[in-house]
Amino acid sequence: MRRASARVGIGRTAAALTVGLLLATILAPPALAADRTRPRVTSVRMTRRYFSPNADGVAESSYVWFRASERVRVSAYVSRSARTPVIRTLARNRAMAAGACLVLWNGRDAANNVVADGWYLVRLYVKDYAGNRAGRYPYTLWVCVDTAKPTLDRAWAAISPFSPNARPDGYKDRTAIRSTHSEGGHVALTITGKGHTRSWPHVGRRAGTSQIIWNGRDQAGYRVPDGYYTAEVRFHDWAGNNSVPLTQTVRLRVDTTPPSVTNVRVNTATPYEPDGNNDTATVHFTTGEKASYSYSIRNPFGTRLKARSVSSLALGNHATSWEAKQSVGGSEVVVPNGRYPIRLAFRDAAGNTRATTPRFPIKSYYLVCVDPGHGGKNGVYDSGAVGPTGYKESVANFDMGYYRLRPLLEAVPKSSANGYPIKVLMTRSQERVPSMTLNKRSWLANYRGANIFVSIHCNAAGGSAHGSETFYYRIATDRSRAAQSAYLATMIQRKTVARTRRYNRGVKTASFYVLRRTLMPAALHEAAFISNRTEERLLKSTAFRRSVAQGVRDGVVAYFQRYP
Repeated sequence: MRRASARVGIGRTAAALTVGLLLATILAPPALAADRTRPRVTSVRMTRRYFSPNADGVAESSYVWFRASERVRVSAYVSRSARTPVIRTLARNRAMAAGACLVLWNGRDAANNVVADGWYLVRLYVKDYAGNRAGRYPYTLWVCVDTAKPTLDRAWAAISPFSPNARPDGYKDRTAIRSTHSEGGHVALTITGKGHTRSWPHVGRRAGTSQIIWNGRDQAGYRVPDGYYTAEVRFHDWAGNNSVPLTQTVRLRVDTTPPSVTNVRVNTATPYEPDGNNDTATVHFTTGEKASYSYSIRNPFGTRLKARSVSSLALGNHATSWEAKQSVGGSEVVVPNGRYPIRLAFRDAAGNTRATTPRFPIKSYYLVCVDPGHGGKNGVYDSGAVGPTGYKESVANFDMGYYRLRPLLEAVPKSSANGYPIKVLMTRSQERVPSMTLNKRSWLANYRGANIFVSIHCNAAGGSAHGSETFYYRIATDRSRAAQSAYLATMIQRKTVARTRRYNRGVKTASFYVLRRTLMPAALHEAAFISNRTEERLLKSTAFRRSVAQGVRDGVVAYFQRYP
């Protein structure tokens, strides 16, 4: 009985265990899958490659910075190299959330002492909670501890004074505050004065000389007033160490006032006369400060005749003289008379400019070059055209030019010619001048500086051609002179037709030698056709030749009234 009951008990126990195991198997949760994915770590870097534990809050520490894709455990160690012992443990299995992660090093060792200057190796170990390591294990980073103070040797202004108004060429319209430092770092600049401030907090610069440009405006962009300003330069290196000395100061001056130029006057009382005692044209002026100085003299057509620059002109009284000559064909010849503008330009040390343009009164009279056509050519007598009865053109031209036109022009009252008398320069003073070539005629007018050139001729063609006409040269390179020549020819043609009542053939352009080679407005008048019997008879008449001369005289006066 005992054995039977014992067997029954053992059987019940075994059955109970079997049922329990079945229930445990059914009710147990499923087993977790193994995590073998590496955590993704990106953008691993030191926030400061250089830093100084003594940097007073500027850059006294550096962070190991990276971004993790999931929760990780981080270890970081500092040593001098891969083969030297660890001097500081920054983190050991520190738990960090996914995202941006930071590990700080303040430049101290395990005993909290500042380490020596130099490069240090930071090894970063990253693994996830499942123990999977990041792609690189470890990450190695180098960082430099630098506690040596840089030197700020000196600071100065590249341009002082300067003018923000120094336009339009931009010369000295800004200045540069320059400084010299022993190593690379950040320059801070503050400019103060007259209640205005302009600052540059941190500007990265390399070792050596650097500069910061200031355009004369404050922090709000307003132009500062004239006066003195103080620029304070500060510097700290990449590690955050302040320089020795801590600051350098520079004194600046803003000056927008144009240079003072007074008492500008020319020798109007005794205007330049090449044949008189006053053979130099002079302009006088007074400067109130040191300045650079330049002048340029142009003729009435805008062509520059002379220019000069003086780099430094002391304050006081000055004078500039001009011989009133220009270069023509390699030789110096007297310029035509008139009032010549001389532009005086001054620039002070700040770049401010002032210009004034007085006029030189060159000579005290108008000089008209009268050219009776023909009479000589290439060393032989040149009669020009000959009329049907044998009347020679050169004879008529000389009589109209020398005996009729010359005294009429010299008798013109000053009141009719802008207050100037008219003097006449003749290309020939007798009827036969074999040596008077076309080149000599134009050269004489240019050399003596005539205001205008008038050539008198008689026309020739078929026996039926009749009337008068006037020519001028349309120079393409000098539109102003071409316009004045056209006006001179128009006035001569209009006035002579009114006097002689001959047929008006108009004003025309031509490339005659004497019109091309003269440097002043020029016209060539054909009074009548000597080849026409009727007009040849008129040309033989003293009254007709006088009428032609009067018409030319009237045209010249009208020209001077339009172009004084």
